[in-house]
Amino acid sequence: MENCGLTATVGYYRVAPLQQSSTISNSAGMSLKMFVNVHLRKLYLLCFLLCLQSLPILHNLGRADEPASDVAGPMKIARLLWNANKQSAGDTLSRAIATSLDRGNTKALISALEPMHPQIHAVVAAGNVDDPRFFGSLAAAAIADKQRIALLAEHLDALPSTSASHLDDRELLLRVWFYQSPETAQAAFSKKLTADIDPASAAIWIRRSLAADAIGASQAVLARWPELSQQVRIVAIEPLSSSANSMLALAEAVRQGTVNKDLVNTNQLRKWLTTSNTQLKAKIEAVWGKIRESENAERTALVARTLKLLSSKVSGSAARGNQVFIRVCSQCHQLHDQGFEVGPNISNNGRGNLEQLVSNVLDPSLVIGEAFQARTILTTDDEVVSGLVVAENDRFIKLKVQGGKIVEFSKADDIEEMKTSSKSLMPEGLETQLSEQELIDLFAYLCLLKPLGSEDNALISGTPDGLVEP
Repeated sequence: MENCGLTATVGYYRVAPLQQSSTISNSAGMSLKMFVNVHLRKLYLLCFLLCLQSLPILHNLGRADEPASDVAGPMKIARLLWNANKQSAGDTLSRAIATSLDRGNTKALISALEPMHPQIHAVVAAGNVDDPRFFGSLAAAAIADKQRIALLAEHLDALPSTSASHLDDRELLLRVWFYQSPETAQAAFSKKLTADIDPASAAIWIRRSLAADAIGASQAVLARWPELSQQVRIVAIEPLSSSANSMLALAEAVRQGTVNKDLVNTNQLRKWLTTSNTQLKAKIEAVWGKIRESENAERTALVARTLKLLSSKVSGSAARGNQVFIRVCSQCHQLHDQGFEVGPNISNNGRGNLEQLVSNVLDPSLVIGEAFQARTILTTDDEVVSGLVVAENDRFIKLKVQGGKIVEFSKADDIEEMKTSSKSLMPEGLETQLSEQELIDLFAYLCLLKPLGSEDNALISGTPDGLVEP
């Protein structure tokens, strides 16, 4: 059998097929030679596919300090991987759409999507929601054709409300809906905002609605406030406090007694005190009083009281504490692979003993690692965003914010003011959001060294006897 003549390039290495040997002349030798060459061809194909699969990874790595600005590149990669690696193709398409909408780069996005129309429409027509390319394709189709919004809304309603795996899909579809048809999106939002809406969905709907119309959306949310669950109220505070117009509406609702002022934490108030918005600063002081810029000695006293409480033969349920953690902590902290890693991952950090744990939870600004110093940005749209810097250069800055989301700003076009905070991104006042028993349950859960339910679990140093219920 003659040499097949194929070579494969992997990285900097070229792999050539086995050359024909003059010593192999019998039928057994020929069969062996055929066998080897056939399998070498398979190897070359496998190497080629592996190289293709690595492309989106290489694209995303790049240089952390150089945010990509060209949507055409990611779209080419998505096309190249469309059938070879559906997951990577879908992820690349979705990220490119979200980034383009954030930057207002929709003309370039629409142009870059044109060569992909046949593949995109084929995936949407198939209607397989388990296809990892489906929701990115649906978003792309709706951007190209406004008539597709009805189909987008239909699939958005069908997404499981409690599925964490679909939160990014929900966010992407809402971004596109509010871009293409803000009037119908706001109308749908008003219908969704009922006592039955789940907190995770509510957070996304409120955030996207406020981004489209801060005044109208904040009025809609606050008008429905009495009928919303406490969990939904808690997740609504962060987006409501993020823009000047919605923060003014929130402060007025607190003044009128509609909203409990203890739901708004000190960090959400302090970030506005560092801006030049004198109207809002005066409103905050009129409603909440003077907000202390320096460390509050009351935090130290609170830590001491809580340690005394936990040592007074009280007991807490780690299972209930896990639910408290999910509700109030998991948006910024990860513990045993549960939650989002915005602040420190506390699986092996900050829980060396009970005293350290209680101090970190109730007095979070006492010690702040350099990597966790928050940056606060006032945008040209009068929105305040606080987060941790994940990438920065002369032109752009990327922040990781609550819920693990990455938001990007152009220093020239998007930023009015930017400051580094001396306070932790984790707010003070957690104890005001919980009952005493909920606080005990939370600490009982946080005292576990291993995931809830582990047979060989143990407790952190200093945990009082009986604090964690068996």
